[in-house]
Amino acid sequence: MPILAGTYDVFFKQMSFYIEIKLLFIVLNSLVLVSSSKIKSEQQAMEQASQLLRELQATQHLLESTVKRDERLRIARDLHDSMGHKLTALKLQLELASHLAPDLMLDKVNTAKKLSGTLLDDVRASVNEFRDSNGIDLNKAVKALVPNIASVRFELKLDLNQQLLSNRQAETLFRCIQESITNVLRHANANHCLIELDDNGCNAFLRVQDNGDTKNSSNNPGNGLAGMAERVKEVDGEIMCGFNQSGFEVKLSLPLDHIH
Repeated sequence: MPILAGTYDVFFKQMSFYIEIKLLFIVLNSLVLVSSSKIKSEQQAMEQASQLLRELQATQHLLESTVKRDERLRIARDLHDSMGHKLTALKLQLELASHLAPDLMLDKVNTAKKLSGTLLDDVRASVNEFRDSNGIDLNKAVKALVPNIASVRFELKLDLNQQLLSNRQAETLFRCIQESITNVLRHANANHCLIELDDNGCNAFLRVQDNGDTKNSSNNPGNGLAGMAERVKEVDGEIMCGFNQSGFEVKLSLPLDHIH
């Protein structure tokens, strides 16, 4: 009996030891999982914060360009309204004077008339130069918006003549690109995304194509598409979104205002 009791005692001590080891393993494994989950959550939070910072910087670039554009247009309009009006009036007065002046004064009056016409042309040229040089730098804003991350490579092809865009059109394109990038990062499970901007002189075109999973319908980024469609509709544009053989594609076109 003592031998049997000793055997049971050893057996239960070993079992207790194994149970303690097992419990310790479970605890350590749980700590590793919690730590891993925490690290992953922190990484996701850092990525989200970084993307938010890029969006704020890109929006700042767009806002700065818009403010400069509006100010230059205001100056150009003021210049045209004041000097242009006065020079036109002067030209009309000289035209009348040329019929009333003595023969000896005709040459000088005609010279002054030509000079006023030249000055008026100069004013108009200055106005056009103001307008041609004040386009919003949409390219700069888009480049600031695109994230530099290892998981997704963003390829930019920016061939759009920005001078043809109004402020509202530029903002519409910018917001659609912003939403598309967000959808790629959140839903597409892609490692490559192409962003193309160009025009044909009458319409501006945007195309965003990723190589995400086309088999999983849950990857469809439907949440932001309604907002994009509303923005595009407000500027009389058209938008199409959906899956193709390569992944998910966003295509839109905007009629240019030809404000220049």
